[in-house]
Amino acid sequence: MSHHYTTGFGRESRRTSINLHHSCLPPQANHVYAVATARIYHSQFSSKSDDWAYSGLRGLLVFGQDKDAGGEHWFRLIDDISDRVIWLFRLPAGFVYELDKPFFYTFSGLSRKFGFLFGDDEEAARFGQQVTLRTAPRSPPVSPKPTRKAKRSPSSKNGQLSPAIVASPMANTFAHVSHVGMNVASGTIEHSQDLSPEWSRVLADFTNHREDTSYDSQPEMYSKSTTHIAPPAPKLGKKPSLSIWRMRRIRSTQQAA
Repeated sequence: MSHHYTTGFGRESRRTSINLHHSCLPPQANHVYAVATARIYHSQFSSKSDDWAYSGLRGLLVFGQDKDAGGEHWFRLIDDISDRVIWLFRLPAGFVYELDKPFFYTFSGLSRKFGFLFGDDEEAARFGQQVTLRTAPRSPPVSPKPTRKAKRSPSSKNGQLSPAIVASPMANTFAHVSHVGMNVASGTIEHSQDLSPEWSRVLADFTNHREDTSYDSQPEMYSKSTTHIAPPAPKLGKKPSLSIWRMRRIRSTQQAA
């Protein structure tokens, strides 16, 4: 049965949440977010958009939430005469509260659609804002990603590394392993006792190599290596021409004769 909407409720009583009876909505167990005078309509899911039937229920419509651990949201309709809750609807997950007219809002239940017909458009708007605000799904906050400024690498001059290019060692990562140095007075290489055996052999070979090749005692000469240079090959003269060879042979023959 079709019903034409009307917004005139006559002189129906209108009360605020402050005047609600504690017997039906005790404050220690309920949060009250919005109150408005309304009538409840219902419709089948397969019905047309304007095919709404009046349920015969009217009174003070309250939107609130339980204070217990579950914290479910709900609609309660309180009768103006008996001050009792005559209708209760708990909002399911994925609940959607839709505006159909400035004075008429709809939503879906388990078996049918429901509509609230309000007596005042401003009351309807305030009521709808609270419902939408507290039931709309909230996306998790997205933390902004920190932006990193690109650092310009210091340039090198004349192909040489600048001290600014070489990174400093990380804190608490430097460890002194051993010490190796040159004793200029004695011309020997000295090192600490904790030097690894591999490096000890290298230094011993270097010292023996220096003694064999009789190097100068200057420290800058120790890094030179021995190079054997073969003596240059003698330059060969030009082969005599045939005519000169014959002339010498003839001359020697004549002298022998």
